[in-house]
Amino acid sequence: MGIGGQRRKVAELVVEQKAAGQARVGGILSGEHAVTKIKSGATLVQIYTGLIYRGPALVPEVARALRRCAHLDLSLLRAPAARRVHHGRMTYSATMSWSAVLQALRAAASCAALVLVLAACAAAPDAAPDATARALSSQSLLPFASEEGLARLARASAKADFPLLANQFEAQSNAAFCGPTTAAIVLNALRGRTSELPRDRSRLREADLLHLPRTVDLALPRYTQDNVLDKSPKTRSQVLGEPMLVEGRPIRDVGFQTRQFDALLRAHGVRTRLVIVDDVRSEQAIRDELRDNLARAGDFVVVTYLRRAVGQDGGGHISPLGAYDAVSDSFLVLDVNPVSAGWVWMPTPTLVKGMRSFDTVENRGYVVVATP
Repeated sequence: MGIGGQRRKVAELVVEQKAAGQARVGGILSGEHAVTKIKSGATLVQIYTGLIYRGPALVPEVARALRRCAHLDLSLLRAPAARRVHHGRMTYSATMSWSAVLQALRAAASCAALVLVLAACAAAPDAAPDATARALSSQSLLPFASEEGLARLARASAKADFPLLANQFEAQSNAAFCGPTTAAIVLNALRGRTSELPRDRSRLREADLLHLPRTVDLALPRYTQDNVLDKSPKTRSQVLGEPMLVEGRPIRDVGFQTRQFDALLRAHGVRTRLVIVDDVRSEQAIRDELRDNLARAGDFVVVTYLRRAVGQDGGGHISPLGAYDAVSDSFLVLDVNPVSAGWVWMPTPTLVKGMRSFDTVENRGYVVVATP
């Protein structure tokens, strides 16, 4: 008999059905789910539905969970009834060696990718082609806050920038401040704990200082998304939508274009290299430069991209990169707007597509930043 669902009642049904014969369980959306159902007495767990919602990453997750469980409780391996993981018509038994189980599960990942495509098409048969493409593209973005996301960082060899950026990270305070926020993070990472950094006193109220000696300065020496605008080529009002002249035309240019962002960084005395991603620059050349930057300390790289082009909701965005994982060929985007997306691993082709998008006067791209 087959049993689906995630509620506790399923575990009780498994015990009942096991006495009557083979107990098959679906509704597996994580490795933990699979282990729980097997410990409850299931002789077969099916992850077909889980693949639709979680994608191919679910396959190795289940395999790793079963392996860890077997390591902690060897009785699982010695149980008379073989524990099996079932995908479609393929069945994998725990009486096999665990290396064989893992190999078989990983082979099923290619089938999972096809399931995702078919599910997306079936869910929205009348959707516009570009909407369907965005839905499929978003499946390739992997949240950093996931088991696989953390695993990618652990195995990545190009991650020299991650510790400093993570230590200085802050989220943008409003929807237009992805540029100023990213600039503050990178400048703080470059210049660290230096007393010469500007102090932003705008966040302190008069009442905060009433009971302190006048010699005490509560403001810390560091860049903020507010004080970086003191040397900006755009005024704060223009960043927030006040019309300005662009190529002789008055337009409302909210935020920062890539070239404007580069000028903001240079106004603070750092050395930059601006790259506009046009059709001439190859994907391999971009991958090589970004990867090499992330593999060495002392400089950082910021990307500007169109969210819609990478499968996210929203318009243009700016954020730093934290790492590169060669196995998945993906970059860790330290998104400064956690409300919209959060940190994600973005495949190289997807990231290049997002940068190779038009913004007001030219394409987007990336900026390499270093001390003079």
